[in-house]
Amino acid sequence: MAPSKSSSLLSIDCAFDFFWRGGGRSFVQKIDSNGYEDLTTSFFGPSYNFFQSARVSLSGTINGESFVVSRSRTAGASSRVSLTFLLNGMDLTRQSVKETQMLINEMLGVSSEILSRTIFHGQHAINGLLEATDARFKQELSLILPLTLWQKAAECARSKGRSLLKEVSEVDGMLAVRSEDFNTNTRKCEDARNVLREREFVLKRKEQDAQKQIEDIKSSFDALPPFEGDDNTFIEQIRNDVEEAAAEVQLCESLLDSQNSNRDQELNSMRKKIDEKNKLLNTAKLHQRDIQVEVNRREVAFNSAQDDLNKLKKKWNINDASPEAITSFTPPQICPTCKQPITEHHTHDHLKLEIKESFDAAQEIIHVSAENLSKQMKKVSPDNTKVITLEKEVEDVLSNVRQVESFWQDKISNVQHQLKSARMVYLQKSEEYSIASKRMQCKSELITIKATLAAKVKVYQESVKTARVIYNEISQTVFELDQVMSDLKAKKENTQCSSKTMSSLAANFGPRGVQTFILQNAVNALQLGSQSYLDELSGNTLHLKFELDTSDRISRTAEVLSSDGTWIGRGLSSLSGGQWRRCSLALSLAFSDLLARRGRLRSSILVLDEPLTHLDSAGRDDVGRVLRRLLHNKASEMTNEQTVQLGLGGLSVSTILIILQDLVAEELAENFDCIDEVTKTQGNSELILDGTA
Repeated sequence: MAPSKSSSLLSIDCAFDFFWRGGGRSFVQKIDSNGYEDLTTSFFGPSYNFFQSARVSLSGTINGESFVVSRSRTAGASSRVSLTFLLNGMDLTRQSVKETQMLINEMLGVSSEILSRTIFHGQHAINGLLEATDARFKQELSLILPLTLWQKAAECARSKGRSLLKEVSEVDGMLAVRSEDFNTNTRKCEDARNVLREREFVLKRKEQDAQKQIEDIKSSFDALPPFEGDDNTFIEQIRNDVEEAAAEVQLCESLLDSQNSNRDQELNSMRKKIDEKNKLLNTAKLHQRDIQVEVNRREVAFNSAQDDLNKLKKKWNINDASPEAITSFTPPQICPTCKQPITEHHTHDHLKLEIKESFDAAQEIIHVSAENLSKQMKKVSPDNTKVITLEKEVEDVLSNVRQVESFWQDKISNVQHQLKSARMVYLQKSEEYSIASKRMQCKSELITIKATLAAKVKVYQESVKTARVIYNEISQTVFELDQVMSDLKAKKENTQCSSKTMSSLAANFGPRGVQTFILQNAVNALQLGSQSYLDELSGNTLHLKFELDTSDRISRTAEVLSSDGTWIGRGLSSLSGGQWRRCSLALSLAFSDLLARRGRLRSSILVLDEPLTHLDSAGRDDVGRVLRRLLHNKASEMTNEQTVQLGLGGLSVSTILIILQDLVAEELAENFDCIDEVTKTQGNSELILDGTA
């Protein structure tokens, strides 16, 4: 038979090849727990002579890949057992039988329990399903159903759910602590912000007050003339200069007083006359200066009048200001003042009259200013003459007394000059000293106030800085706590959602969920398949029922067709031997079919050990007919409708081996294609193949 092409289905097509020398106890009596491990052991009994040898080969395909497994035992006293394994022509045999066996197990990929339910059905295994306890029956069903997977999944979901609930509780505790910390720090943050604002306001006010005081003092300081060079050196130099000037003034005054006293006695009258002339001369000079000032004022007035006239000319675009030119002047179409058009005739005449009056007024002002200037200029010459005359008179008087005071004149003049210079120096130095002292005082005060205010402002700045640092630290703490709380809330929400999901999964994966569904599905499929085989094996006289009750217990009951056509419920223990065999064989075949359909293992060979026990000739015929149908109506040739209707479709065998004892070959000839017979006489075995000795 062609192997299955499904990658998830393990398909094994097998054929046996035997070689032996010597005697054995029976033909293939059993396949051990690995299904194929020791196919030769049963050939040799306790009385076996070790000079004999034997070899068993199992060849076939696994998912389309050819394989050969050979096991042999050599003859002789040092008998040795060997095991070889070839896959796709490649020899995968390992150094020891154990290692080779492990590799074969790995390549098959199925358990011994599955092999015992698919390839080889031992004598006791056939009855095992029907007589198994509920726990054992469910354990057998686990070969088909991945209930262990769902149980582990449910337990994992419950464990994960408990962990998540514990985590939610922990997160709630953390949230409570963080919430309290958040509220406390929020209040602290608000208090710190208020303190910061208050200190910033005070700092700003203090800075403004300090700046105003500094600017006031700096204005007074800047109003004083600056020093030249170092301040202290400059003030000390001025102080020395003042003292020297004062001493010089005192010396000159003493000398002048002495000389004046001597001169006054001699030239008192002449000095008086000279003083009078000098007074007259000074008066004349003052008058001359006043006249000059008036002349300058009149010139300014005259020039201003000229400028006004020029502005009128420019305004009205008139170059000639004569009366004839103004009379013939044509006013513009646009008023140069308001920039509005002049259209009416009387407006033009009125404007022309205004222009003429403006020019007349300006020329009149120029004329008056020129006359005033001329009059004032006439006064300048007499005043100048008067001043010159007085100066000449003073000079004449002085010339008259020069001979008298020639001796004293030089001395007094020198002393007076020295005294005047000394006084001017003294006044200048005194004023400079006063200004310098005031500047130094302002500077010292400015430095002191700046330092004082800077110190006060710095204190407030440090206070503001400290408050800002505290506020920023608390704000950062609040922000971090808010982030932590957001993360914890999100974590709690996700964890709660995951916990609900785990609870739902635990319920769905649990016995009341998907396990019940899967188990019920498998029970229904097994019921349908078993009944399909049982109908053929019993001639539609037996029913085998499986029910999954509310406590998840699988009840197995039988019904027997009575003579009146009604079905009578029977316990399995009350069935006859033949009925029991029919039910157990139907259940075993249905179980193998379901295993194949669920993808666990599909084999091309089927080995049955003593399947005809307790069956009469009709029962044996029914078994033979069912087995023949398995060969002639292969699962791959069944339609989907037949597969669904019969609950079959998994078994697809090309070879069926039946192991029997104590039955004559003639009784089996009608039911089986080939009959090989093993007979034992006086410790020796003989194999007759297909009726030949």
